[in-house]
Amino acid sequence: MKKMTQAIALSTIVLGALSPTLQVIAETPKIAESPAVTTELSSENVEVQTDSNDIASGTFGTAPWRIDSSGVLHIGAGTFSDTPVNQNGLRMSPWYQWNKQITSIRFEGDVIAGNILSNLFDYLANVTHIEGIEKLNTSHTTEMQRVFGGCASLTSLDLTSWDVSNVTTIFSFLNGATNMESLNVSNWNVSNMIAITYAFSEMPKLKELDLSQWRLTPLYSAQGVFMGDSSLEALDLSGFDMTQLENSWITGYEMSRFFQNTTSLKVLKLSDKFRFWVTDSVNVELPEISANNQYTGKWQNVGTGSLTHPQGADVWTSKQLTQSFNANAKNDTYVWQPYTISAGDVTVKYIDTKGTAIADDVIKSGNIGEAYTTEQKDIPGYTFKEVQGDPSGKFTDQPQTVMYVYEETKDQSTVIVHDSELTVGEAWQPEDNFDSATDYYGNTVPFSDISVEGQVDTAKAGTYKVTYTRFVPNLFSNSENQGTYSAVATVTVKEAQPVKGGDITAKYVDTESIEISDDVVKVGNIGEAYTTEQKDIPGYTFKEVQGNASGKFTAQAQTVTYVYTKNELPHVSGTVLVKYIDTNGHSLSEDIVKSGAIGEGYSTEKKDIKGYTFKEVRGNVAGRYTNKVQTVTYVYTKNKSISQVTATPQGEEKDPSASAKQKFLPKAGENEGMTLLSFILGLTFLALGLFGLTLRIKKIKK
Repeated sequence: MKKMTQAIALSTIVLGALSPTLQVIAETPKIAESPAVTTELSSENVEVQTDSNDIASGTFGTAPWRIDSSGVLHIGAGTFSDTPVNQNGLRMSPWYQWNKQITSIRFEGDVIAGNILSNLFDYLANVTHIEGIEKLNTSHTTEMQRVFGGCASLTSLDLTSWDVSNVTTIFSFLNGATNMESLNVSNWNVSNMIAITYAFSEMPKLKELDLSQWRLTPLYSAQGVFMGDSSLEALDLSGFDMTQLENSWITGYEMSRFFQNTTSLKVLKLSDKFRFWVTDSVNVELPEISANNQYTGKWQNVGTGSLTHPQGADVWTSKQLTQSFNANAKNDTYVWQPYTISAGDVTVKYIDTKGTAIADDVIKSGNIGEAYTTEQKDIPGYTFKEVQGDPSGKFTDQPQTVMYVYEETKDQSTVIVHDSELTVGEAWQPEDNFDSATDYYGNTVPFSDISVEGQVDTAKAGTYKVTYTRFVPNLFSNSENQGTYSAVATVTVKEAQPVKGGDITAKYVDTESIEISDDVVKVGNIGEAYTTEQKDIPGYTFKEVQGNASGKFTAQAQTVTYVYTKNELPHVSGTVLVKYIDTNGHSLSEDIVKSGAIGEGYSTEKKDIKGYTFKEVRGNVAGRYTNKVQTVTYVYTKNKSISQVTATPQGEEKDPSASAKQKFLPKAGENEGMTLLSFILGLTFLALGLFGLTLRIKKIKK
């Protein structure tokens, strides 16, 4: 009994020493099946400073930040994590609790924004400026809600360096930036943006906002976008496609308060894709216009006019505009219709030095404040002297007169010609460039009294000067109608511009009009020469050509046909010998002899020969007969007899002992419990054996 107790104790000791190993073996399958453990690390580390002049410091993602004693938020290089969520489920920036102490922001290194940038500077109401905002890389960001919401002291912001091509929402992006006067987001790529509610709302000091390059298609959430922007004077929304908005459970709520309190908005550029989502009770709240001595109180589309003088047919109140535009949406700009008052006419007179009218008056009409211009005239027999009054100016409530004063021309002798252009080959004569001539008293002078000096060679390109002269001899010393009067005309002769002619198609056919060679197409300009060529075509002899083998291109397409007769071939036959043999060259089947005219096609066939399997073919299975004997040989291998076939697959060796062993080997993983139990029992027997050996040694020593 004592020996048994000692054996059990020894076994326990051995098993205890091996227990860690056994535990690993037993738990290995469980480890393989366990899911990976994920550890969520905090994206920020905030520390209130007690031993420096900084108010606070920490890290946001990997970007270090600190707030110095003067209220400057310093942000170093790194990568932002998504804006964290507080215990109430709201996103708050790491520095939010010091929002009243922060007066400015400075990016001191390149920072990569996370997917969610929302509320980054939310409610930093005392921040007056942000330095280095261009160092913030937003190319991976998708959400930008209230990034600058409540930044009430910020006056200007240039965000043209931001890549927002992946951003989907800018909900309340700048809502409450009440002192914002200058904002630049003009170059943003907003192709993925679908939610814009309150994005630019409550910025009453903002007068300009350039959105002309935006190409935006909101899908939902487009309420109050410009709400409260009471100083905003113009908006270009021609790139806003508002046709895809999802229907709200309250009809009209989709764009409710879109323009609420935009009381200074005078210019609104829209497109055929813009829509006003309105009902009688819920609408975009475009403010009505107060009528005064400048504006009628209505909107008018510009049409063919201008911003200051619209000419469109749509004249609507704000309510009518939002209710009527959708039915006939157009690419146009709507402006406040100016109130116009007819002005006094501007009368333009043309008189001589005695005040006598020498041409009809011209009356100009318009509205007060509009511009007018007047024109000086060329009046035969008179020379302009001066203008009395304002030749250009603005219409007023009083009539105005502008007088052009001329002096009478005593000598009315003239020779008038004109310049011209010709093409090489065109006809020309001197009269072509002569217009008219008059004598001293203004009487018409015929061309026959005009002498011409100079010629035009229309066969050669160049510039030619032709002088037309009227000579009146001085027959009487006191005669007024005397002297020499001339004018020069410039005639330019240019090379003719080539005009493409119709194609020349050369065809090659036999006597039955069957094509025997590819067509040849010639191209060129009208008047240019062409030639076609006869071909040497094997097996055919040229017979004739139909059409002009050479000539000139015309405006019409032309065809030249070369006709050939087919050559007669002598009847000569060729032979193909087909053999069927085994791998030793012994014939297995009768040879086949094929014959036919040289040039004709032939084909051969493989045979099924009992007891043999086809191996290969030597020679051309198919082809054409030639003047030489051709041989095609099909080679076969003899099949093995049944007695030669073994059951052992090719490449394997049969091992009876291996098969026997396989019968008694357990499959991998078949019984892990039994394996473990066998291992434990083996260790137990080993311990008992060692114990017995110890006792035997003691006996021997005794």
